[in-house]
Amino acid sequence: DVATIVTIMAALHRHYRQPDPDRTALRRMVTRCLAADGRLGRIVLCFDGAEAIGLVTYGLAVPGPDFKPVMMIKDLFVLPDHRNAGCGAFIMRHLARICLEADISRLDLTTESWNEGAMRFYERLNGSLQEQKRAYRFVGQSLQNLAAAKSHQSA
Repeated sequence: DVATIVTIMAALHRHYRQPDPDRTALRRMVTRCLAADGRLGRIVLCFDGAEAIGLVTYGLAVPGPDFKPVMMIKDLFVLPDHRNAGCGAFIMRHLARICLEADISRLDLTTESWNEGAMRFYERLNGSLQEQKRAYRFVGQSLQNLAAAKSHQSA
């Protein structure tokens, strides 16, 4: 349900201290993602009865250990009034089952350094903190500069 996903993703934006997103652009992105049948990533909703209360977005990357895919979670978000009721754990178990059934080697994710609730949640699920990597981001002008840079080819 595109409208439901848009509503939850708008709440996710606010949680991450972003301005309320342009709902039309968000709707286009969600529609495009769902129409791509997983090629642009996947979105899974979590329900409490008929009410959608959370979602996860994820994709696959290769190669991982033993040349098997790695599942990468982009966002796992549960609406504030429904936290600590099992939705997040349900989603994580669902993704773990997908990994095992599809011979995916591992499940990776990141969280902001200020998001102590998320860190406690992943630690309760026995996730192991990986401190050997740093995240880099190219966005806006840095992305434009990278795209415009001349490449050097070696023989």
